Amino acid sequence: MRRERRIAERYDACLPVEFRCGSIHGKGRLMNASLAGALIEAVTGQPFPGEEIRLFLWLPSSPESVELSAQVVRHTETGGFAVRFHKLDIAALRILRTALPRVQELSYKRDSD
Repeated sequence: MRRERRIAERYDACLPVEFRCGSIHGKGRLMNASLAGALIEAVTGQPFPGEEIRLFLWLPSSPESVELSAQVVRHTETGGFAVRFHKLDIAALRILRTALPRVQELSYKRDSD
């Protein structure tokens, strides 16, 4: 049995994300996130664990992306990867605090329709 190690509340989502790490420029889907990190699946490239990456996240009804700094923590069994956020500025934290619960709520609403 896998032991739960999460330290922050995690929210389900399915949002488009782009990432950059050195010469790797990829796309994927942010499947869930917290203020500490995120899970990214359906990726077109895969950075190595330990690498620093820049994430560009598009939230519903927002014309601009939110840029986040992260470090790749591990690869997933399905070909994606998990990241830990770091060096987040106050604006990014505010956006995540307000947007993640709303995105999860919208996701659950779509699933029940």
